[in-house]
Amino acid sequence: MKLGRRLFSTTLACLVVAAIEYRARFRGLLGGLLWPLLTFAGTAVGIGFVMSRLQGIPFNEHVIYVGQGLWIWNLIAASVSENNEVLRRSQKFIIESQRSEVFWVVKSFFESLIQFFLQGVSLILISVILGGMIYIKMDIFIDVAIVIILSLLMKLFSSFSVFLVAEFAEVYRAAARLAFFLTPVIWVASPNAYRFNSADRHLDGLSGLVAFNPVAHALNVVRSTSLEVSSYLVLGVCLLFGILLSALLRGAVKTRMGFQ
Repeated sequence: MKLGRRLFSTTLACLVVAAIEYRARFRGLLGGLLWPLLTFAGTAVGIGFVMSRLQGIPFNEHVIYVGQGLWIWNLIAASVSENNEVLRRSQKFIIESQRSEVFWVVKSFFESLIQFFLQGVSLILISVILGGMIYIKMDIFIDVAIVIILSLLMKLFSSFSVFLVAEFAEVYRAAARLAFFLTPVIWVASPNAYRFNSADRHLDGLSGLVAFNPVAHALNVVRSTSLEVSSYLVLGVCLLFGILLSALLRGAVKTRMGFQ
């Protein structure tokens, strides 16, 4: 019980600090917190318009498809490549604060999570305005929860590894830029590309990029209206490895920082 209360209070403290710092980004700007909604909507509609013409897909349908892709991608990419130097930059302050190194990483992740939920609101508004449809499936909350947990593990892994090896920060940023184009965020992959046992995968030249891309499977479980067993298995393996690797790296970080 005591551990549960401590965990709750620490999580709440992380969220409060993250909310204050996220809101501070838009202080003094006309529109304030409307900017994350507007910039996301403009990007989704603009890219959706261009890609719908290139791929011969109805505009309304593809804008929603692109919006869903950007919504999930932005959280995952931010977890891997943004502000992952938080431990290295603030090492002295972190030690003096007597807060766990995990606190500061999670606080940074919560800032991305706040933006994630704001962009989710924007996605719904886009659908309503354009007259499109978002299929609300029963397990959507489970799918989104899986993506959030996976993103948190990525944030922990990237932050811990960058603290240990500073050069990894540039590696992650470059990898995220490249991965955007190799992942079906704005382009459409064949449904067979996600299934390892599909006999038709050879018909799609991008199948290999999709089948072995965990982010593609994260997008698939959120977008798909059916049960995607292959994608859930890939994400399950990634979650397991994420927990193990984050735990191992945390031990190295604590040793380097001098925490007991």
